[in-house]
Amino acid sequence: VGKYLFFTADDGAHGEELWKLDTESPDASASLVEDLWPGPEGAEPHELQATGPTSGVFIYRTDHGQQLMRVDTEGGKVALTPYPRLKNVP
Repeated sequence: VGKYLFFTADDGAHGEELWKLDTESPDASASLVEDLWPGPEGAEPHELQATGPTSGVFIYRTDHGQQLMRVDTEGGKVALTPYPRLKNVP
C-alpha cells in the first residue's frame, strides 16, 4: 500500500501485530505500526487487503470479537482508522 509493505509479525514483546516495511528506504527496516492489543498476546491482524494505491483494510481481535481497520498511507504517513464496530462477528 503506497510505498509500504504491511505484514504481521510477533517480536516476542507485542505478540502478533501489524508491521510495515518502507520499500523506498535504503535501510529497509521494519517497524511496528501500532500495538493494537497491548501485551504479549497481540491483536492477530489478518485478511490484509489493498483497497487502492494508498489504502487497505485488515481485521484484528478485540475484547468484543473482531474489528475492521482501514490503513491510509497518503502523504507517506500511516494512519489507522477503525470502521464502525461489526456486530455478531465471531
